[in-house]
Amino acid sequence: MHKKKSKQLYYKIFFTYTAILVFTVGVLMVYFISSNKARIFETNLDYMKMLSEEAVSYMEECSNDVGYIKGDLYQLPVISEDLLNYLRYDEETYQVKRLEKYIASTTLKYNGFESFIIKNMETYSNILQIDLISYLRLESTSCYSDGIKNRTTLPKNKIDQIRDGDLAGRGRFSFLKELRDPDTMESVGCMIVIFKADVFDKLQNYYSKAELAVYNMEGTAVYNSLDDYSEKEVINLEKDNEYSIKKTVKDYVIYTFIDKNQARQLPMSLLLTIFGVGVTMIIIGEMCINIYLQKLTGRLNYILDGMNKITTGDLSVRLEVDNNGDELDLISKNFNDMCVKLDRYIQRSYLAEIEQKNAELEALQDQINPHFLYNTLESIRMKAICNGDKDVAKMLYSMAVIFRSQLKESDVITVIQEIHYCKKYLELFEFRYQGKFTSTVICPEEYMNYPIIKFILQPVIENYFVHGIRGESEGNEICILVESDEDALIINVIDNGRGMSDEEIEAKNKELMENKRETKKSIGLINVNGRLKAVYGEEYGVLLKSSDSGGMHIILRVGMGEENGNEKSNVN
Repeated sequence: MHKKKSKQLYYKIFFTYTAILVFTVGVLMVYFISSNKARIFETNLDYMKMLSEEAVSYMEECSNDVGYIKGDLYQLPVISEDLLNYLRYDEETYQVKRLEKYIASTTLKYNGFESFIIKNMETYSNILQIDLISYLRLESTSCYSDGIKNRTTLPKNKIDQIRDGDLAGRGRFSFLKELRDPDTMESVGCMIVIFKADVFDKLQNYYSKAELAVYNMEGTAVYNSLDDYSEKEVINLEKDNEYSIKKTVKDYVIYTFIDKNQARQLPMSLLLTIFGVGVTMIIIGEMCINIYLQKLTGRLNYILDGMNKITTGDLSVRLEVDNNGDELDLISKNFNDMCVKLDRYIQRSYLAEIEQKNAELEALQDQINPHFLYNTLESIRMKAICNGDKDVAKMLYSMAVIFRSQLKESDVITVIQEIHYCKKYLELFEFRYQGKFTSTVICPEEYMNYPIIKFILQPVIENYFVHGIRGESEGNEICILVESDEDALIINVIDNGRGMSDEEIEAKNKELMENKRETKKSIGLINVNGRLKAVYGEEYGVLLKSSDSGGMHIILRVGMGEENGNEKSNVN
């Protein structure tokens, strides 16, 4: 027979598993790259929205701060009046009015608008400067956190520019608040609060992939992360890019947008991580596949070696079953069963084992018949001596039934027939030990018609009457109980007689297990045990135990499997 090398199967499975592994890992890598692109895209869109929201929030916060400053100004009449005087009059006149107010005041220190302005600039740290514009005098005063500069005259067109709202510049933006006389509501001038635009740069750096541009309504750039783009180009870019946001705050327009390609671009570190994990998974998977296939081919070689031994005629080969629960374990188990059955078939078919066992059965049966007949006649004789002719007819009838069944019945009978013969045998001893002995038989209906070899119970019961019964005492009991255990029919014979010591029971069980037949002691149990083993197999037979009542518990284990049924057909 051509022996196929196991490496052929090894390489075939190895390359198949490798292809599946590489394909699976590749699909997983594509999936993770795609899912991470989608995740990063959503993250970048969220960053763009957050950049837009924070830029708008900062602009609105600055606008609200200007409103708070103006509100605080009008809540302090002395300061607001001082500021209005500053905007109406020249420096000399303003100082005279200021002195008059101080003289009329009861305070030691005069609170002018300068301290108010400086205090608010300290409070709102994002204010770059505050410009005070006088419409009447066309003058401008710039206020900084470290002081107030002198008045400077403005050209007339500058006033128009201020009123038109063109107040922004690169890196700065401002909000204008009109300053009116609270009595006449006359517009005296305005306050321009200029804020720093460096916050936009910090926000754009934090959300690095999103771009930010801030312009006023006149198109003047306050901030643009794309330095080379004009407002028109930014507007066109915002229109062409589907990932963009445009919001308006007061006189300013805020653009936030992100490039389509950059929005989905994965960081190189993440790509390297995904590829690294994928390669690592392939390497580990290859190692696991190799270990698994080495074990698998080893088991296959082991099975092939066993098959090769069978071809040489060695039927004693038995394969170890690893209990992995796979097909190879099933093959090994079936292989072992095949060897056992094949070996048994060859032995019985070609070595005439069946004829030998039948001869042994006949010899054992010949030993039982005289012994049984002698004991029965002795019982009848003792009964006749003790009681005259009373009940002799009944005893003889029972004896005739038993003797006739022994001589005429086939070797295989049913359980209920065996129990019937035993009951007739027990009746003989109930006559002998009247008032001192009782018997009980328990056999479920499903076991009654099961076939067994005959006269396996009578020798056991006879053994009780010879060795176990306490004839001088009352309350002697024996019970026959039929039950099953997996593939075996169990017949229990339990008595409350003299019993045996543990050492004697152990020795007797050892003798029964070894199936020694040459002994002359306890010939009944030895013969029954030998017949059961000869017909049903070595795992069946007789077992002795101590009963709970102090007597003996004899267990007869009879085969119930299909194979045993086939064996019993050879007994006739």
